Amino acid sequence: MLGRTFVRLLATLMVWTVRLAPAVAVGSLLLVLDGGLRWLGLFGLPLLVLALHRGSLGCGARGCGLGGGGAPGSWPAP
Repeated sequence: MLGRTFVRLLATLMVWTVRLAPAVAVGSLLLVLDGGLRWLGLFGLPLLVLALHRGSLGCGARGCGLGGGGAPGSWPAP
């Protein structure tokens, strides 16, 4: 059987891959495309911010994970 730590590590790696892959793919358009289409790569910046931010961006206003403020069952779950 796999240990609980290994499963948690594997899940974390999968989440990071799913979050970062689109950000890197869209952000690389800055380097690959020519002319006016190059600026489409700027759409990768918000994706990168969302990928690197822990939880959801609304948690700062609602206080998720700080003992209240969020809706029941909101991310991140305790």
